[in-house]
Amino acid sequence: SGVNLQLKNFWSVATGAQYHTPYLSTSALRGGPALRLEANSGYHLQVSSDRRKRVNGNFGFGHYFDHDSDKRSLALFGSLSARPSPRATLSLGPSIFWSTSPEQYLARREVGGEPRYILGHLEQVTTSLTARLNYTFTPDLSLEFYAQPFVSAGAYPRFREVVDPRAERFSDRFRTLGEGDLVYDAENRRYRVDLDGDGQFETGFGNPDFNFRSLRGNAVLRWEYRPGSTLFLVWQQQRSGFEPFGDFQFSRDAGAIFREPARNVFLVKATYWIGS
Repeated sequence: SGVNLQLKNFWSVATGAQYHTPYLSTSALRGGPALRLEANSGYHLQVSSDRRKRVNGNFGFGHYFDHDSDKRSLALFGSLSARPSPRATLSLGPSIFWSTSPEQYLARREVGGEPRYILGHLEQVTTSLTARLNYTFTPDLSLEFYAQPFVSAGAYPRFREVVDPRAERFSDRFRTLGEGDLVYDAENRRYRVDLDGDGQFETGFGNPDFNFRSLRGNAVLRWEYRPGSTLFLVWQQQRSGFEPFGDFQFSRDAGAIFREPARNVFLVKATYWIGS
């Protein structure tokens, strides 16, 4: 449920809350047995200033959490828009997202002819910035620019095995893998796992820690060279990279975006109006 309010000064407020009962997910174990997921709740709030002003913006947050586990997320977001002249508009929209998920699917392994499911406790931080610039040179000629740098880091400090996927309590659904169950091979970046307790590390999986960064951008020059006939010149750039650090360091990861190789695409599109 939610509420939207429009104030007399043309500011607005939007807020809401939600609640989901426990349910069985047939996709959480990627084709395995249905897994019971917790009841969860959440709420959000967004405040926006008067959009008629030359400078306006909004700010908001959302918080969501499970009732019987430490799964939760917090998002902060906002935007600032400005019209420095009748010809130009500029907007910047930063966001940051923290999440903890104790039941992130990692691997399915066969031990003694039995399928076993390994989940990770994921702690993730994601941040992005959306930038837009529109400039109108003349009624027939305009430029639009868009860019979005994106950085996400995730670490897995703990791992669990599914033992009773439909158990009512979270602690009965999983078994936390301890020091005797896991050995980390730093040279090969792999965990070796003993799931049946016989002292033999019969299976394993790669270290899932990650740092992902990307940059997407494009620019579009639009020229209506005659009424109804338009020429578009388009430039797109994509950069992305991956590292297995797991920890979030904004300056390190954001700076590395521009050291990644760029993929550039140039397009030309033209339309011609045939008519009287």
